[in-house]
Amino acid sequence: MSLERAAASYSAGQQKVAPGYAVFTFALVLWRQVMQGKYWLTLGALSILFFYLLLSSLLGQGVERFLAHNLQATLGADTQVTVRRAWQESELAWVRAHSEAYSLQSQYRVTLSHQSHHQPVLLKAVDSHYPPQGDIHISLSKGLNAQRVQQGPSHGEIWLEPRLAVALAVELGDTIMLGGRQLRVSALLQLEPDRILEGFGSDMRAMVSDASLQIEQLTPYLSRALMLHSRLPEAEIVRFQSGSPTAQIISKSLNNYPLAKVWERVQNFLGLLSLIIVLLSVLILWLCSQVQIQPLKRSVSVLLACGMSRRMLPVLAVMAGAMILMLSLLPALILSLLASYGVSHIAQAYIDGFSLQWQWQDLLAACALATVVYVFIALPVWLSLLQGDIRLLLEQRTEPKRWRWLAMLSPVGLLAALVVNYTDNWLLSGMLLSGLGVCVLLVLFVTWLVLRFGGYLLPNSWVLSRFSLLLLRKRMSVKLVQITALGLSVTLLLLCINMGRDVTNMLSQYLYQNQGNVFVSRANDEQKAALESFVGRYQGHIKEMKPFQLAQVTHINGIAILNRDVQPSDTLRRLEQPVNLHWQAQTPDNVRITQGGWPAVSAQTGVSVDQEVFEDLALSMGDTVQLVVGSEPVEVTVAAVHRHKPGSSSVTFWFVLQQSSPPSSAEPVYHMGSIELNAQGVAAIGELWRAHPQLRLVTVDALLEKIRAQVQALITLVMSYAAFIVLLSNLLMVAAIQTHMKKDQIRNGLLLSFGLSPIQGLKILLFEWLTVTLIPALCAVGAIYSFIDAFYKQNLAMSYQGSLILMLAEALAIALVVAISGILLSRKQLRSSAMKLLNEGG
Repeated sequence: MSLERAAASYSAGQQKVAPGYAVFTFALVLWRQVMQGKYWLTLGALSILFFYLLLSSLLGQGVERFLAHNLQATLGADTQVTVRRAWQESELAWVRAHSEAYSLQSQYRVTLSHQSHHQPVLLKAVDSHYPPQGDIHISLSKGLNAQRVQQGPSHGEIWLEPRLAVALAVELGDTIMLGGRQLRVSALLQLEPDRILEGFGSDMRAMVSDASLQIEQLTPYLSRALMLHSRLPEAEIVRFQSGSPTAQIISKSLNNYPLAKVWERVQNFLGLLSLIIVLLSVLILWLCSQVQIQPLKRSVSVLLACGMSRRMLPVLAVMAGAMILMLSLLPALILSLLASYGVSHIAQAYIDGFSLQWQWQDLLAACALATVVYVFIALPVWLSLLQGDIRLLLEQRTEPKRWRWLAMLSPVGLLAALVVNYTDNWLLSGMLLSGLGVCVLLVLFVTWLVLRFGGYLLPNSWVLSRFSLLLLRKRMSVKLVQITALGLSVTLLLLCINMGRDVTNMLSQYLYQNQGNVFVSRANDEQKAALESFVGRYQGHIKEMKPFQLAQVTHINGIAILNRDVQPSDTLRRLEQPVNLHWQAQTPDNVRITQGGWPAVSAQTGVSVDQEVFEDLALSMGDTVQLVVGSEPVEVTVAAVHRHKPGSSSVTFWFVLQQSSPPSSAEPVYHMGSIELNAQGVAAIGELWRAHPQLRLVTVDALLEKIRAQVQALITLVMSYAAFIVLLSNLLMVAAIQTHMKKDQIRNGLLLSFGLSPIQGLKILLFEWLTVTLIPALCAVGAIYSFIDAFYKQNLAMSYQGSLILMLAEALAIALVVAISGILLSRKQLRSSAMKLLNEGG
C-alpha cells in the first residue's frame, strides 16, 4: 500500500497507526525507493567500502596467521645462526654448547647444466642431521604427490624444485653437471622446513648432500647452523652477537621472524592507500546523506500525519539503517570471499602450501568498522529526522544550524579518530591530510574571489555570464560543498595517477640500454681470466670491470646497524647481508657528487655513500661507519655522497672507499661489469658455466625479462588500488553533482518561467559548470604541488620529476569530463516545461 493511500485511509478515520503496520509500510516504501535508485550512491559507496575492508582483513589477517603458523611449526629449528664468511671455531663451539641437536649447511650460487640448458641456482648442501626439526616434502613422480622425509639427498644425488626441473628439461633419473661432476636427479623438492626463514624469493633451488660436493672448489654464499634447544636466554644470544657482530640470529626466543617484518612494511605502505579509500568513502556518504534525508522525511511525515506514535521514530531509523547496511554488506561479503580465494589460489603458484588462515572474527571486525563509519555519517540525518515535527518535515525546510554543524563535524571527528587509531606513519598521514587541507582552503578562497569579484572582470556585453555569477553567489553555501568535494576528488585522483606513472617510469630506467649484452655480477680473478679468454675467442670485448670485496656493515657511530632508530626500508633489510665494497682514488665517471668530495690527500679513510642509502640510514657527513671485510674490521668516515649519473655506466656501488687499494689483502677480490658478445658467444656461455659454475652472469634479455615481470607485478598492485580510488573518486564526483540536482532543477524551472530561451539557459549552464569544475581542478594542482616533492622524498625515496603542464592538462581533462556530464544532465531539464520542473523539484 502506498503512503498516499495509507494517509487517506487513516486520516479519514482518525485512527492510530499500529506499530507493526507502520514498520511494514515504512520498510515497503524504503524498498521501493531503493529499487527506484534513490539510494544507489549510498549503497555503491558502502559496498565498495565493505568490499575493501573485508578483503583487506581477509588477506591481512590470513597472511599474518599463515606466517605465525609457519614460524611455530615449520622453522626447521628453534634458532638459526647465519654467517656469510667462513665459520670461526668459537662460533661453532657456541652452537654445539647450546644445542641439544644441530645441523650445518652451506648454500652456493652456482649454474647447473643439462645438455644445452643452463640455469642459475641456489644450491643447498646439507649434512646427515638435516633437518633437525620438521619434514622435507619431496615427490618421486611428475604428479607431485608429496612425500615427507626426515633426511636430505644421499651421496651423488640431487633434488630439484619442479620449476628448475622444467627449466633444465630434466626427468627423474637424469644426470646433470655441476663443475664437471655428475649428480643424479632422484626427487623433486617441494618444501624445505627451514625455507620459511629465508622468504619465498624467485631463486630456483636445489639440494644435495655436502658429501657430494668438492667443497674446496666452491665458495659458499652463506653458511648456516640450525639449532634445537629447550631454552636459550636472550642475554646469551646478545653476548654471542657482541663477539660475532656479522653473524645473524633468528630465533623463537627473539621473535625476529624476517617475513613478519616484510609484511609489516607492506601493511605500512598500504595504510596510505587505505586512508585515501576510507576518506573518499566518508565524503561520498556524507554528501549522499544530504540527499537521502528528503525521501525519508516525506515517508515519516505521512506516517506521523496518519497517527503513528513518535516513539516509533527510533525503530524506523534503526530499521532503515539496518536495511541499507545489509543491502551493501551481503554482495560485498560474497565478492570479498571469492576474491580472497582467488588471491590464495594465485599465491599457491609461488608459495608452496600457502593458505589464508583467517577467522570469522576478522570479518566481524571489518564489518564493525564500516558500520561505525556509516553510523557516524548518518547520525545527524537520523537525529534531525527524530527531532523534527510534522510541519517542518512536510515543508522540507533546511535543518536548524545545530544539525548542519553536527553534519559537518561528524565526518571530521570520524576521520580524526580513524587516523589516530589506525595510522602507523604520522608523517605520511599528516602530509596527505595537510595537502587535502591546502586544497580545501584554496577552493574556499578562490571560489569566494571568483564569485565576489569575478563579475567586475567580465565585459559588460557578457550579460548571461554576469547573471550566472550572480546565481552562483546567491547559492554560495550550496555550491561550496559541491566545489570542495570535486576539489578533493580531483586531488586524490591526480595524486594516484602521478604516483603510479612515476614509480613505473622510475623502474623502466633500469634497463641497461647502453651496456653490453651480458652483465657480470660477480667474478673472481680466476673466473675473470677465463671470461677474458672466452670473450677473445668469440670476437667480443669487455665493456668494463670494476673490483670489489664483500663487506658487512655492522655499526654506525658505534651503534649496531639494526638498532638504529630509522624507518624500515629496503636499504636496511639489504644491509643484513654483505655489500659490494668498491674503492677508487678518483671520483668515478658514472656518478655525480651531491655532498662532500674526493680529497686529493686524506689523513683518514673516507667513504662515499649512495644518496638513497645516505637518506634511508639518516646519515650525516662525518659519521663513522664500521665494516667487516672477511674477519678484518674497517672503520671509515662519510666524506661524500654520490648519485648515479643518467646515461653512463650502470655499475655503481653503495659504498666506495676513497683509496687506490683494496681494504683487505687477505680476502678475495671480485669483479662486476658488462661484456659484449656476438650471437655465437651468447649461445656458448654454457661452456663458461660448466667450467666455472659459480660465475655469476646473466644475459641482458634474461635480465630485462625479470625486470619487466617485476614492473608488471608493481603495475598490477598499483592499478588494483587505483581502481578503488578511481571508482570512489568518480562516485564522489557524481555525489557532488547529485546532491544539489533537485535544487538546480527548481532553479532551471524558474529561469524558464522568466522567459529565458533554452539556448540562453544552456549558456548559463555552460558558464556555471565550467566555473564549478575549473576552480577545483586548478586548486587541486596547486595543492598537490605544495607537498608532492616532500611526499615523494619521504615515502618513495625519489624526487618528483613530473611536468606541471602535464598535471594541469590531466586536471583540465577531468574537469571537462565532469562539466560535460553535468551539462548533459542539466540540459534534459531545459527541454521540459517550467511547471513540470517546479513540480518535480518540489
